[in-house]
Formats: sequence, structure tokens, C-alpha cells
Amino acid sequence: MKKLMNKINIKNLLICIAALLVLIGGALLIKNTLSSNTDPAYQDAIVDNLKLTNIDITTENKVTTYKATVTSDKDEFVNSITMILKDKDGKVIVKLLGYIGRELKQNEGVVITARTDADLSNLYSIEYSKK
Repeated sequence: MKKLMNKINIKNLLICIAALLVLIGGALLIKNTLSSNTDPAYQDAIVDNLKLTNIDITTENKVTTYKATVTSDKDEFVNSITMILKDKDGKVIVKLLGYIGRELKQNEGVVITARTDADLSNLYSIEYSKK
């Protein structure tokens, strides 16, 4: 009977340790995901009277996709937004173009998308210009 109790206790202990490791791993994954969105490259930006929000940069199959919502604070024609992606030293990694090509109404949001196969592992900041 004592051997059976020891086997049950060891089994329960191993299950608790495994569950604890899963919880810690999940917490670290969530922390890393949230911290990446505080990087300067993910911060909202203002270009003249345009606001860029919901900035999302994802990589899949060695292709990186940049997405952002562009909102104007007045009615105006916007041709495009140039995104200049830089590393920590300020060196340009790649320039991307987000095409709009139409008039935006005041407070209207439009999503721009740009893709690149450039290596963005050292991306630190993004500068913007409007055309």
C-alpha cells in the first residue's frame, strides 16, 4: 500500500511540475509578444495631418508584411505613404510604399499594406513621409 501511495504522489508531483512549466512558458510567450509591440517601430506615428495606428509587422515564409491604418484629420487627397525602416544605428534597411491614391474624408481610416523580403531582424524605427 505504501508503494502505491508513493507512486501516486510521484505521479502527481510530475504532473504539477509539467503544468507549472507550461504556465511559465505561456507567461514568457505573452510577455515577449506584448513587449515587441512597445518597440519604436510599432508606435503610432503622425505625418502632417495623417495618423498611422494599428501598426503590425509580421513575417511568414521570409516575406515581411507591414500594415497600418491611416486616418486623416481633414478631407484631402493622399497618394501614398513612404515607410523608411531603419536599424538602431539609423541605417536604412529598406523603404516601403503604402499606396492610397484617393481622397480621404475627415476621420476616415484606410489600411495600407506593403511587403518586403528584406531581413528586418534588426528593425528599430520607422520614419514616414507623405506624397
